[in-house]
Amino acid sequence: MKIVLKEENAKLDAATEATNKLLKELDEKNKKADIKAEEVNGVTEACEAQRSQIEIERDQANKELQQALPYLRKAEDAVKSIK
Repeated sequence: MKIVLKEENAKLDAATEATNKLLKELDEKNKKADIKAEEVNGVTEACEAQRSQIEIERDQANKELQQALPYLRKAEDAVKSIK
């Protein structure tokens, strides 16, 4: 019985060691994943800020375009009237 118990304890110790090694590896990978997630969040925030700025610039450009279109049409009509 003691021999069986020693064998089982040896198996248990080996399994515990393997589990601890696996947990350590997983912890390291989780830390790396957390670092990457922070980087991605930073890039995402920068992209969102850039998108907002682009939308503001687009709206301004569209306003300026709408203001310029009547002058363009007048110029086109003037060119058409030249013979």
